[in-house]
Amino acid sequence: MYALQQFNDLLAPEFKNVNLFPSALQSQIEATNEWTYNDINNGVYKSGFATTQEAYEKAVKTLFASLDKVEKHLSEVTDGPFYYGKEVTEADVRLFTTIVRFDVVYVQHFKVFAPPPLPPLPSPRYSIFLSFLKDILIHPPTRPTSAPSAPTTPTPTNGSVTSTGRSQPSKTRPSSRISRTTTQRATHRLIRSVLRRWDRNRRF
Repeated sequence: MYALQQFNDLLAPEFKNVNLFPSALQSQIEATNEWTYNDINNGVYKSGFATTQEAYEKAVKTLFASLDKVEKHLSEVTDGPFYYGKEVTEADVRLFTTIVRFDVVYVQHFKVFAPPPLPPLPSPRYSIFLSFLKDILIHPPTRPTSAPSAPTTPTPTNGSVTSTGRSQPSKTRPSSRISRTTTQRATHRLIRSVLRRWDRNRRF
């Protein structure tokens, strides 16, 4: 966190004093960050770049078990809407960066499909998670940095999908050749979809 604080001078004045690592929650945030990074942030890459079916299935099972763990935790938060209550912390930021791109990048390009019987995100099983994503997106410091761009046509992927949900190897691996622009466009499509749904229903 000290390293991140060195960038405070680059922020707008109203955001310079935002504390993502409050002293009262530091031990909890560090414990959460440990498995969030290993099983979710890095879990999508362990799945997408697995070189064997066995490694893929192991990574995917761990990933979705961790997503279930997050959903359960969020369902028990009584002073939300964020992971540890009313204020955004580092735990929220770590989750947001992966979940906002989950369906449009990791499912489509990395073929990170849920093992049976779990459905992929977003789904009724992760309804609280989806609400959490909405709350992050409309949070004042987040929304300007996630402003959607004009709709674009999705980039087709190369390779077929087996019945197990694993992409067959191809000469050019789409999961390793995704450009930054493609990722940004896909993310913006998801953001627009979430915000439109929230504007219509005012709740999930």
